Amino acid sequence: MAKEKTKTEIEQTITLIRACRWIFLRLAFVIFLVRAIASFTERNILSGVLNACIAVAIAAADLGLLGNLIRKLKKEYETAPSTHELKNGQPTSSSLSSSTSDSPTSAGMQRYKVEWVWDNACEVYCRRNNKDPEELSEDENDEIYDLAGNDVALLLTWIVLHDFFVADTDLTKEYVNDLKNRKCTGSDFLCNVCDYKLARHDFSEKIIGFIDDYFKHDGPHTCGNFAEDYEAFIRNDLKTELYTVPFSWEEYEGFTSYIEKAYRKFNE
Repeated sequence: MAKEKTKTEIEQTITLIRACRWIFLRLAFVIFLVRAIASFTERNILSGVLNACIAVAIAAADLGLLGNLIRKLKKEYETAPSTHELKNGQPTSSSLSSSTSDSPTSAGMQRYKVEWVWDNACEVYCRRNNKDPEELSEDENDEIYDLAGNDVALLLTWIVLHDFFVADTDLTKEYVNDLKNRKCTGSDFLCNVCDYKLARHDFSEKIIGFIDDYFKHDGPHTCGNFAEDYEAFIRNDLKTELYTVPFSWEEYEGFTSYIEKAYRKFNE
């Protein structure tokens, strides 16, 4: 069985491919493009056409083949085990694929992945921007991930600001401080610290009961329903539709009243 790549290994591969794109392929493209222009200027049509074809082939390899490879690796990156999971002895996403703890309908808050709702967010994004899902750029894919995870980013921000998030690495502690000082956003934290995934071990024992009640996907909610609160906030307060609002601190300040209300009710 092939060894599963870690996020660090995948990042290194992506960096290497991007280096090839910028240093070798694009330099070669410029060289052959200049040669083609020079040949046409000198009325050497055959040489000009040949060099132009080579330049086009290089551009196709750069933008097409390598671009698709990078997108494939980024998908692999999203499901690879994070340092936090490996450190805490958590199973990887592949080993959880057949487990009920990896299901959005499991009892309590066991695990959550933004990718569960990525398709919904992608549909809304493509409809509103007249885009073809098959032609989305890397930046557009990243933007959709942030839109799909905005609800979780808001709740995660509240959890971090109230010291309920388990910060057990120097990098996590740095991001916690940055979030508290508003040097980064909840979406930044969700992406860079959590890899667009949440797990039970991310939260302190002081808050896990509330998360189980408020955030879980099935069963009764005694203190409120996070998904329903967020949808009400988006539709009634912001007058828009789901998966269209990026994280902002103004939005966070508006949504905290819903979270605080649920938390007060949980502690009654």
